[in-house]
Amino acid sequence: MLRFPARPDLLAWLGGLSLGALVAHWLSGGFAIAWWPGFAIEGSSSGVFRLALALELVLAIFALKLAVEALLDTAHGRDAPAGDASIPVSGGQALRQLLLLCGAAALAYAAARAGGAGGLLLAALLLAAVLPAAVMLLAECDRAGPANLNSPIGGLPAH
Repeated sequence: MLRFPARPDLLAWLGGLSLGALVAHWLSGGFAIAWWPGFAIEGSSSGVFRLALALELVLAIFALKLAVEALLDTAHGRDAPAGDASIPVSGGQALRQLLLLCGAAALAYAAARAGGAGGLLLAALLLAAVLPAAVMLLAECDRAGPANLNSPIGGLPAH
């Protein structure tokens, strides 16, 4: 699994994502987002901040696409260079993973607002237990297709 990012085709993608993240960080450097005790954005409301947010969203989708590809390939014992042997991952899969993670963050934020530190701790423990399985199931079920949800997942029998 640790050899997966060192594949030549992925090194170029990781370099591009890193460069894009630096540009997005530079664009959003004059802004501050306060999450506690209330949500607020400080700084100019120019289009630069919106551009930085859009760039961050695109970068997150590409990064999640690579992460899910790495997850599926290594779960199925594939760490060779990409090609026919690699499991293809769609941009829609990455978007669904992003929505799952945003939902988890929203749940943790709501728990912190409602219950303070104790609510946040409870939400963090719940998410730590559930989120890894949710990410993997979402990746595997998407690969199997919605019409084939009763098929074996990860090569396990469907009993």
